[in-house]
Amino acid sequence: MEKWAELILDFLDEIVQEPTVLIGNSVGSLACVIAAASASASASVSGAEAESNNKALVRGLVLLNCAGGMNNKAITDDWRIKLFLPLLWLIDFLLKQRGIASAIFERVKQRDNIRNILLSVYGNKESVDEELVEIIMEPTCDPGRLMLSFLS
Repeated sequence: MEKWAELILDFLDEIVQEPTVLIGNSVGSLACVIAAASASASASVSGAEAESNNKALVRGLVLLNCAGGMNNKAITDDWRIKLFLPLLWLIDFLLKQRGIASAIFERVKQRDNIRNILLSVYGNKESVDEELVEIIMEPTCDPGRLMLSFLS
């Protein structure tokens, strides 16, 4: 897995040469997380060089269909996962509290919030119209959606 992450970083460094949002699907999600962690560690070690470039290789992460071990809270031998497990358990616990989950869900599903999120991810801002916002919002209004989104 570390080799894949290294290949991703080499590609960013040699070809892309600008801050990039990595998108990983399934096991690719894990490769992207490791690449981002490595890039962050490298930037902090060579701080002067990173400041002179005024940019980092990895700007953000999008994880789709996360690979097993990333979403089943399994304890592995990887120290990075062990380091963050208590935080992940706390977040998981909090999101299973109906009051907290309801408050977050109600805030996230607001029309203005959805529009702002879409505007931040769509390259062509004109594509973000009322119809698109409505398509994204519609499922959030279904009864029981909170159970499917957070509490399951």
